Amino acid sequence: MEEVQEEVKKVKVFRLLDLPFVIFRKVLHEFEFFTVLNLTYVSKKTKQQVRLCALNAKDVELYLTKDYERVFNVVYKGIKCSWGNIETKNAEAEGAVTRPLDDKIFKPVCSQILFILHKKSVDTFRFDRSITEDDVTEYYGMVEEVKDIYIGSEFVTTDELTLIFKKFKKLENFYVEPEVPRDFKGLEHRKLDVLYLESTRSMMLPSLGKFESNILLMENSRMELWELNVFIKNWIKSTPRVNEPSVIRIFGMQIDASILREIQIYPWNPKHRSSSYVVWLNNGIMSIDCSEGHDIYRKSDGMMATVLLIDNTFNFFIWTQRFHKIPHGSIMC
Repeated sequence: MEEVQEEVKKVKVFRLLDLPFVIFRKVLHEFEFFTVLNLTYVSKKTKQQVRLCALNAKDVELYLTKDYERVFNVVYKGIKCSWGNIETKNAEAEGAVTRPLDDKIFKPVCSQILFILHKKSVDTFRFDRSITEDDVTEYYGMVEEVKDIYIGSEFVTTDELTLIFKKFKKLENFYVEPEVPRDFKGLEHRKLDVLYLESTRSMMLPSLGKFESNILLMENSRMELWELNVFIKNWIKSTPRVNEPSVIRIFGMQIDASILREIQIYPWNPKHRSSSYVVWLNNGIMSIDCSEGHDIYRKSDGMMATVLLIDNTFNFFIWTQRFHKIPHGSIMC
């Protein structure tokens, strides 16, 4: 017994905070995010030390589910960690982890995470149900400066959309699954980086020419081919706008050459532009092969655009820069 006690005395306690900061940071980066968060509750000194390490989380999201639960997600080192008042379960995404959290400490934990990640707001605010001004007010402290909003509910109202653009002044990327009400015109002349509309069955030609988002992505459109033909002709005759989409992609269309009827088109010339058009999205970089695209020119300023009809998709790319360098790690399309 005495020998065992003597051996225990010889064991030295490993003091993490006694490590040089560079070593501490390397050790911290080996931990999963749950462990990192737990460390911040040991002491104020540990909390500040962790914050100084400038951890890089790919995405931080507040998610209001259709079952009226709320979940806080952090993607760290490719693994999604979740906090919310839900049962522990296997998430659909590979490598995802979910843990239960008492409802009473949800907001304090979220605030702690944002603090150590040097974020005033989450990156993404997603909701799969209707929201009210009370919902926004309740979580405004963590979503005030959000840049990405994703609406995954079955329906969305004009009042909800008006509320979003009233409250979130720094919104850059807007993703909408349900059909946008016809009486809502707030998406037209709205400068966004990315506007994704999954259901655009009621979209008409006049609306297409009024968008000002840099990247416009649309699905499930009932737009006729003649309408796209008129859109291209109108663009050729138009004068430059301060804000106009540089990328328009409409997916799921039955396309054919009639879109280009009575339009002067030119084949790809390697001296005039690069073969691929690079599209920067918040979840990755796409390099789209435009070597089979049809080039057109705007009469007023000579601006070049490419119409690419492939894989049941209408693509319209404006070449504000004629030659694009393909970044390492981009997705080739």
